[in-house]
Amino acid sequence: MKIRDIKTRALWIWMLLLPAGCAVDNLPDPALQDVCQSAQGPCVNRAYAGERASIALIGEHFDPAFAVNLNNDDPPILRGAFRAYIAQTPIEDLQRHSDQLLAGRLPGTVPLGSHDVTVEIPGGMHSRLPEAFSIVDPLSVTVAPGYRLIPVGHSFGLDVTLENLGPVLLTQVTLRLSQDGTGRFLLPADSVLASLGGESTSTTTLPLQAEQPGPATLLLEVSALAGGSVLVGTQEPLAVDILALPPAVLVASAEVVPTTVDPSENFELIVNVFNTGGTDALDVEVLGPEVSGSGSVTLGDPAPARLNIPAGSRQTIRFGGRAEERGTVLFDVGVQGVEAISQRLLGPVSADPVSIEIR
Repeated sequence: MKIRDIKTRALWIWMLLLPAGCAVDNLPDPALQDVCQSAQGPCVNRAYAGERASIALIGEHFDPAFAVNLNNDDPPILRGAFRAYIAQTPIEDLQRHSDQLLAGRLPGTVPLGSHDVTVEIPGGMHSRLPEAFSIVDPLSVTVAPGYRLIPVGHSFGLDVTLENLGPVLLTQVTLRLSQDGTGRFLLPADSVLASLGGESTSTTTLPLQAEQPGPATLLLEVSALAGGSVLVGTQEPLAVDILALPPAVLVASAEVVPTTVDPSENFELIVNVFNTGGTDALDVEVLGPEVSGSGSVTLGDPAPARLNIPAGSRQTIRFGGRAEERGTVLFDVGVQGVEAISQRLLGPVSADPVSIEIR
């Protein structure tokens, strides 16, 4: 054997395995310092759920270890392999680029959260960096109720906008509504969307109806699977405070002042309109009045022609009149309007007939 070969073999033995594996024991411990999507530029230490992003493990002493066969002149064989784990899940396609850099690919099955990352070098030594890399939720959810005051009986929609911030397809997107409070709403069944593409937005409207007056909180939960395996969605339900109002209810009454006049004298027909409900009434007007009987009168225009009546209040519409021919004149009046918010028609509601005597 050549003297050079003998020296080379002796060097391998002294540095690596002799005596009794001392070379492996004497290797410096690895030190993991950063975990990033790339070793170049600023460190981005997060990825969206389901994303199989590149991942770089940066540190020092990522040294190989070799097993030496004293009876073989061939180069020594690498002992063991480089391994790395995130949340105890192996990092895929791991390659050693230098004693300061390992690179691989993030598995698409890591759950949400900030996770420890561990590097293991040949020989069994390892380094762990706590909460080194985060898996974040790509699903953004916003809710836009059309109204926060809803009359009982009124149907409305709750607009939910879903945005997928990540590159991975979201599947089994499920929207679930529940409620709390004394007010009650008829809620839809769970709504399921087939999928939501990467970096896309979708808006869906959930139909509801107010059933019982009182304050209520609507609670929206949204869940989905990122990359077909990672559960994402709202960590806490999104809360929307809504008040279910008693519906608007119109009640009308009429009177004539004075009730007895002579021909050519003036009088007033007064129509009182009450809104006994909990929602405002808008554009309330008098229908008619219908005039009948043996006498005759002339009526002017109503003042005001239309009016708004807040919940629980009363407003008055007046007609100026002039007596014409003697006799009894009957007035039949009704009122109608629309309910604020819902725009439902209120009425027609009739008042009891009233009369005037022309002497």
